[in-house]
Amino acid sequence: MERKLTLKDILLNSVERWPDNPATGPVGSESRSYSGMLEDAAAWSSWLLTLGLEKGDRVTILAESCPEWGAAYFGISAAGYVAVPILPDFAEQQISNIMSHAEIKAAIVSSKMDAAMETALSSSETLPDDLPRARIETRKILAGPGKGSIIALPENPKAFFNNPIDPDDVAVILYTSGTTGTSKGVTLTHNAIAWNASAALREGLGENPIGVRHLSVLPLAHTYECTLGLVGVLSVGGEIKYLDGPPTASRLMDGLAVVKPTMILTVPLLMEKIFRSKVAGPLKAKTIGKILYAFPPVRKLIHKIAGRKIMELFGGNLTFYGIGGAPLPTDVEKFLIEAKFPYSVGYGLTETAPLLAGGDPAEMEYRSTGKILPGVSLRIADPNKTGIGEIQAKGPSIMLGYWKDKTRTAEVFTDDGWFRTGDLGTLDGEVLYIKGRLKDVLLGSNGENIYPDEVESVINGQSFVSESLAFIRDGQLVARIMLDAEKTAEEIKRLGIVGAEKISSWKAELMNHIRRETNRHLGRNSKIQSFIEQIKPFEKTPSLKIKRFLYTL
Repeated sequence: MERKLTLKDILLNSVERWPDNPATGPVGSESRSYSGMLEDAAAWSSWLLTLGLEKGDRVTILAESCPEWGAAYFGISAAGYVAVPILPDFAEQQISNIMSHAEIKAAIVSSKMDAAMETALSSSETLPDDLPRARIETRKILAGPGKGSIIALPENPKAFFNNPIDPDDVAVILYTSGTTGTSKGVTLTHNAIAWNASAALREGLGENPIGVRHLSVLPLAHTYECTLGLVGVLSVGGEIKYLDGPPTASRLMDGLAVVKPTMILTVPLLMEKIFRSKVAGPLKAKTIGKILYAFPPVRKLIHKIAGRKIMELFGGNLTFYGIGGAPLPTDVEKFLIEAKFPYSVGYGLTETAPLLAGGDPAEMEYRSTGKILPGVSLRIADPNKTGIGEIQAKGPSIMLGYWKDKTRTAEVFTDDGWFRTGDLGTLDGEVLYIKGRLKDVLLGSNGENIYPDEVESVINGQSFVSESLAFIRDGQLVARIMLDAEKTAEEIKRLGIVGAEKISSWKAELMNHIRRETNRHLGRNSKIQSFIEQIKPFEKTPSLKIKRFLYTL
C-alpha cells in the first residue's frame, strides 16, 4: 500500500531532488527554481502566521493563472491552512457568496481582480472590509496588519512548514459552478490531491518522466489544471510556463512556438477549433475537396499530413495532449487517431480530485475516456439492457463531502459508500465509455432514452455549426444551434446575398440542410425535428460546459 502524502511532502521532496531545476515562470522569461518556489511559498506562509491564523483556517486565492499562483497555493496548504481558489470568471456576487460560505480569513488577490474583491467584500454581511489581503504579483499587503509593506522572503523557508499535517486533513475547498447553476464547496484532502496527481502523471507519462515541460492554458482554480498541471508536474520535477493573459489564438501560438511543450491539458474546444479551421473547413469548402474527404483512404492520408503540421504548430515536442471537461466530437477524435496525434481523453470530477480514468495516449480506445486509474474502483449502477448506468466510484481521491452541507453530501454517496458521479457510462473491462449526464438524459416519445451529448456531437460535426444543445420540447427532439458567424458571413458574401429578408431565408434553408444531414447519421429514435438558431453565445461553466438549465424551457 502506498504511503499517504501531503502537499507539503510533494513540495519538499521536489525541492530536495531538483533544487535548481526551473519550476514555474512566464512564457519568454526565466523560470523560478524549485528552491526559489519554496522561498516564495514560505513567504506566504510567514504572512499568514503573522495574522494569527490557526490550522484549518481558510485562505482564498482570487487570481488568474500565473507563476506566483502555485507558490501561494503551496504556501497556504503546506503550512496547514485550507486554500480556497476562486475562478476569476465567477460573478462578483458569487465570489462574495463563496467567501462568506467558506468563512475566509485572508485573501491573496491579483491586481486584475482587485475591483471584484472590493465589490465582493462590500456586498458581504459577514466579511470585514479590511479583510487581510495581499497582492499575488508583488506580495504587497493591501489590507489588514502591515498594510503597504512587502512580505519578505524568509531566511529559513522550511521553518514555516512545521505545522503537523495529516494526509487526511482538508487541503482545499473548491467551489463548482455546474450546469445546474448551483455552487458547492468540494472538500479535498492533502492525500486526495497528492495521490491523484502522482497516479495520473504515472499513467499518462510513465513511471519516471524526464524533461516534462507544460504550457498551462486552463484556469489554475479548476481542479483539472491544479492537480495535474501544477501538483502533478511539480511532483516529477517538470517546468510549467504561463501565458501572459487569456489563451487567445495569437497568444497561444506564440507561447507554443517559444515553449515547445511536451505536455498540455485542454478542453475539446481548442482542438476542435484547430481541426475545423485548418483541416475539415478548408477541404469541405470546395466540392472536389468534399468528395475527396469522403473517401476513407484519401481522408486518412490528409489527416496524416495535417497531423504533422499541427504537431509542428504545437512546437514539435508534444508527447501528451490531455483532453477533459467535455465530450470530444467524433470527427475530431477520428482525425486525432488517423493523424497519430498523442491525445488522451480523461474522465473525472472536482469531487474526485479529479481523475478517475485516462492514461497513456498509445492505449486510447476510440470514444472512450481511457482505462480506470489503478487504485480507483468504478461500477455501473442499475444498467439498462445496453449496459448503460450511473458511474459510481471509490478510491483515495474521493472528496470528504461538501463544505457545511450534510444534506447534499449524503445525496451523492450510496449506503455502501460509493460516490455517485451523476454521469452515465459503460465499462468494457477496464475501459470506460461516457454516455452523458444522468440528469440530461432525454426521454423520447416512444420511451427510449436519448443521450444529448451523442446527438450534439453529430450536429457539431456539420459544416457551419459552432455549437449546439439538444432537448425535448412538446414531446419532440429539438436543438438550439449556434452558427459559425465568420463562416456564414463569408458564404453570404460569396453568394452575393443582400438584404435582411434574403439572408434570413438563406439561413433557414441552411439550417434545414444541416438538420437533414444530421439526421442521416442519427438513429430512428434520435432524429431532430427542428432547429432553433442561438443568436448569443451559450453561457458556460468554467469547464466550458453549456449551462443547460438556461436553455431547455
